[in-house]
Amino acid sequence: MASSYSTSLGIEKIATGDQSGTWGDTSNYNWDIIDRISAYTSVALSDASTATLTVRESSPESGTENLQDGMYRVVKFTGSLSQSCTITISPNTSKMFFIVINATTDAGSSGPYSLAFTQGGGANVTVQNGNNAVIYCDGAGSGAVVADALNDLQIGNDLSLVSDSSVINMGADNDITITHVADVGLKLKQAGATGDGSPFVLTLQTGELDIAAADVLGQIDFQAPDENTGTDAILVAAGISAISEGDFSSSNNATKLSFKTASSAAAAETMSLSSGGNLTIAGDLTISGSALSVANGGTGASTFTDGGVLLGSGTGAVTAMAVLADSEMLVGDGTGDPVAESGATLRTSVGVGTGDSPTFAALTVTGIATFASGLASLPVGNDLVVGHTAIVPGTINGNTAEVQLNSLDNGIFEIIRWQNASAGPAIHLGHSRGATVGADVIVQDADKLGTIRFGGNDGGDMQPVGASIQARVSGTPGVNDMPGELVFATTADGSQTPTDRLTIGPTGLATFANEVSMPNQPCFLAINSVTDSNVTGNGTVYDADFDTVIFDQGADFASDVFTAPIAGRYMFSAAVRLGGVTTSGTNIYIKIDTSNRNYFFFAPESVLDPMSMEINVIADMDASDTAKISVNVSGEGSDVVDVYGSGSVNATYFSGCLVA
Repeated sequence: MASSYSTSLGIEKIATGDQSGTWGDTSNYNWDIIDRISAYTSVALSDASTATLTVRESSPESGTENLQDGMYRVVKFTGSLSQSCTITISPNTSKMFFIVINATTDAGSSGPYSLAFTQGGGANVTVQNGNNAVIYCDGAGSGAVVADALNDLQIGNDLSLVSDSSVINMGADNDITITHVADVGLKLKQAGATGDGSPFVLTLQTGELDIAAADVLGQIDFQAPDENTGTDAILVAAGISAISEGDFSSSNNATKLSFKTASSAAAAETMSLSSGGNLTIAGDLTISGSALSVANGGTGASTFTDGGVLLGSGTGAVTAMAVLADSEMLVGDGTGDPVAESGATLRTSVGVGTGDSPTFAALTVTGIATFASGLASLPVGNDLVVGHTAIVPGTINGNTAEVQLNSLDNGIFEIIRWQNASAGPAIHLGHSRGATVGADVIVQDADKLGTIRFGGNDGGDMQPVGASIQARVSGTPGVNDMPGELVFATTADGSQTPTDRLTIGPTGLATFANEVSMPNQPCFLAINSVTDSNVTGNGTVYDADFDTVIFDQGADFASDVFTAPIAGRYMFSAAVRLGGVTTSGTNIYIKIDTSNRNYFFFAPESVLDPMSMEINVIADMDASDTAKISVNVSGEGSDVVDVYGSGSVNATYFSGCLVA
């Protein structure tokens, strides 16, 4: 009787009466396997995208091949990688656990790189370089799962990190770290996002579901060690709290920031910043340094007249000035105290002339300029430039744009309408054949009503146009009658002038200059790369397995089934290669099963082994209808027929696409 072998480690189990009276190599190899179960090994990886950690041979034999690296419980992986590597634990029937040490280093520029551990088609575990993990595999065959044994780790008591540079990594790519700074404290770091607009965010979230007025949402307290003596020493010395200013609702979350300090008692609020931006200080406000220091007014006065002004004369004294009259403004000459001026005197002082219509030789507005009424206009011959100090040279169809918007940032031009109405903002491009502004002269057929051009700089100027959208008159216009067409144009490689590609006429008819591209049409091809053994033969209907998807445009093929995204006519093609068919085989066919109807292809009378069958059909499908491939062979007595698989697409495959 032949020996058998344990499922996970391949330990040879000597059959009754076999190797009687001998110790032999079998026992020695078995003890070597048992020794490895509690031992450590180091595995050097080559710079490749895949590797295998073998637990035992698929068909063990007596000999050194029975001893594999996957028998060790602690496995350290080394090597310099320029890519992430997937490590397959083989065979997929071994139920094992490992302490994994990822000691690989990064050789490429896009690291860090990781090791992904898999056993079958189930879940995997990824371990970043520099990290360790305890993983286990369930040995469930083709769908075997590799899992993290320490996922959702529970610790009953204390957890100590004894290194002075201990780091806690968080996130799949270790993007957040908490680092112990020896004898100082902790450093929280965001390592994943390094670009602008990626701040580190620390959120304190209360678990309270009903927030009422004066509820504390979050709090940071500063406190001396508990072991210090004295009553005050163990109290909170300072703190920052977020406190609700009213009951929270779907439209209200008013909250203030409260700053607490203490001298000889528990900390209490000494400053607050309300939800409305009001700053309240319990004590004195001091502006130190070379700035103005104000204490109870600075002048000794306890009150000031409403509207009064505090003045610094430049001599160290702070004086109070009476309320300004209507239209008065404080003006300083740089030598003495500022004075109140108005009218022509004020206009002369600020350099805009003495008249009621000031003239500015040059005006720079750093804030917001508001025109309460009237019309803001630029005379003929003047230009309007936003985001720059002068017109940028460059022409469009030989003309320089008199209105320019220049930006060094995002270049976004935005128009927003704030109005309780259905209509939104609009940009109106109009054309009149009138030679003067305001002259109403009717346009003619083929006249251009307006063009939006998209240009790019070619290293010399902004003249080249990559694409355009143009509106043209299409017909004979009249009063309240303006037939038009919309023309979309793109520029071919090697040119700088757009060519008409798509025209939408007055009746809505779309005309294409070339062809219609349909990049999002559903289309797929899947193959069976592994032979499925003993699946039919006695009338068993077998749903074909396609484990490798060559392409799937639209992502509509999953779990061997295609789901139609829209209603239409679909062309399907399928081929199945059978093995193990004998002359007893009858009723041999492949079938395309759809939600609406089924399509059969029966094998010819003569039986071949192996036998290939192919079916092609155009099927009508509704949205969400499904299609799959099934195989049937009868007359063999039992299910002995195999469905062959290979790495080529001409053995067993299933394909389809939307054609109408």
